[in-house]
Amino acid sequence: MNNPGQRTGNQLAPTPIIHVVDDDESFRTAISRLLRATNYEVRTYADANDFLSHRVDDGPGCILLDLRMPGASGLALQEALAARAEQLPIIFLSGHGDIRATTRAIRAGAIAFLNKPVQPKDLIEAIEKALDCDAADRVKRLKQLTYEFGPGTVPANQPRA
Repeated sequence: MNNPGQRTGNQLAPTPIIHVVDDDESFRTAISRLLRATNYEVRTYADANDFLSHRVDDGPGCILLDLRMPGASGLALQEALAARAEQLPIIFLSGHGDIRATTRAIRAGAIAFLNKPVQPKDLIEAIEKALDCDAADRVKRLKQLTYEFGPGTVPANQPRA
């Protein structure tokens, strides 16, 4: 495995961003420090509405998502993102995971469901898997757009790989 956070390949590609959505401020701070120390770019959000109102880019990355939060739950945010055709991979993190919630999250496309407290190694492995999936999905979408619209032509409303 590469040095986590150090992506190989096209150096002109945007840096992936790890979006941390969790209502626990101390958890957000701890995870942010861990990920930044591992060379990841991180953005944090206090809840689902905070994420939905602040995330405007369509760049590469993944979402670390708490299951239980005040207001909209992590599962509700996952559904909202799917309805908006947001395609960032999701990794659920929860101290309250149960089999039904885990199954629902994975069936809806989550990459992983990790229990808190999470081991750093397990978290980094899940993030690397999510970023690899995101990169592969972007290449696939770009190939589809190239097929549909021709080389070098991507409609303005489509995310770029």
